[in-house]
Amino acid sequence: MNFGQNNPCYELNLDINENYKTLVLSAFDELKDKNKKYLQPEATKKEFPELWNILGPLEPWFCEKVRIINHTTEDLGTSAIHLDVNEHLQYESTSPDAITQCALNIPLFEPVGDITRWWRQKNPDVIMPYDFWIGDGNSLETHKTNNNIYDMECIYEFEIKNKPVLFRTGIWHNCEQKAPQIRCMLSFHAHYTVDWDTLVATAKKYDLISL
Repeated sequence: MNFGQNNPCYELNLDINENYKTLVLSAFDELKDKNKKYLQPEATKKEFPELWNILGPLEPWFCEKVRIINHTTEDLGTSAIHLDVNEHLQYESTSPDAITQCALNIPLFEPVGDITRWWRQKNPDVIMPYDFWIGDGNSLETHKTNNNIYDMECIYEFEIKNKPVLFRTGIWHNCEQKAPQIRCMLSFHAHYTVDWDTLVATAKKYDLISL
């Protein structure tokens, strides 16, 4: 079956209501001073099981740790072309450098034209996941985006709006904001061995793909 092999993102028919946004912001306020250096606050399913309810039948496919994003893309470094890795230790017995293949992002902000782009490298350069985000490795203030270091071509782009979105995070991608502003969203990562086509096929089986 070829479904899911081409597009690197799909909107899902999952309901988001104001009560859910309130739950997320409450968890963010509780956890924001406990986050690790460079990282967004992370909520666990054990502490905040209600955050996983929105996933419906997809819930078992995702890790028991979720990132709560309430930042600009430049602050987080996601405006730089990158691959998602296990830096948040979603996979606790796996290297923090392991590439994460799939995520489900749940936007809790009004759409403002933010674009996610996926990229393919043109040359056989050895590129590390965060080579496009340059700094001294110690201070966030020194880190700046430089997406022109390597020769890349854009292969797909998508404007995130109100619906939850499956994102293919194991290939090069970045997010471009029209204007710097804080975006509130949750980012769930699928289990380590769940590949992109499997997750898309599962969402299709439950009629969750919005076409």
